[in-house]
Amino acid sequence: MVGLDKPDGFYYGIGAGVLYPVTNKLELEIGARYMGTSVDDNWAITPASVKVEAESFTQYYIGLNYNF
Repeated sequence: MVGLDKPDGFYYGIGAGVLYPVTNKLELEIGARYMGTSVDDNWAITPASVKVEAESFTQYYIGLNYNF
């Protein structure tokens, strides 16, 4: 029996960003990440069947970093 917590496939991604120094200890970070997936599974569990699909997404972020 196949466990529902272990679908076949994998995730992959790439990210890029820039750091801008505001002061000697403070910097601004801006970037983006893309996450893709190949997860697509089906299970037949009596009396129902289960289909697992994961979607790809892009995440944009902005951050303020303080260096101690």
